[in-house]
Amino acid sequence: MLTDWGLEDSTPATPETEVIFPSNLTNMQIDLKLMGVLKPKTPQDGRLELPDSATIKDALLALEIPLDSVQVFTVNGKLVRDKNHTLNDGDDLTILPPVGGG
Repeated sequence: MLTDWGLEDSTPATPETEVIFPSNLTNMQIDLKLMGVLKPKTPQDGRLELPDSATIKDALLALEIPLDSVQVFTVNGKLVRDKNHTLNDGDDLTILPPVGGG
């Protein structure tokens, strides 16, 4: 399997292939707030390290959250629905799971 950067990885592909970030890229940190049933996936310090120019999709994959399970996010308090939205160092990312009720 090839990673997003064309590097060889011997890990078998899964339906939602894990993104493998090369260690030579510059990293950034974002602050996370995971709501509802996703809250247990929050890193202990509430921060996630990703390579520069990572997207919401990259964050979801790093957190092992299925891509089709969430559709609504906020970045720095602004509503975002595009999983390809590029994140920046220090961004606040909130991930909102679907809410049901009755």
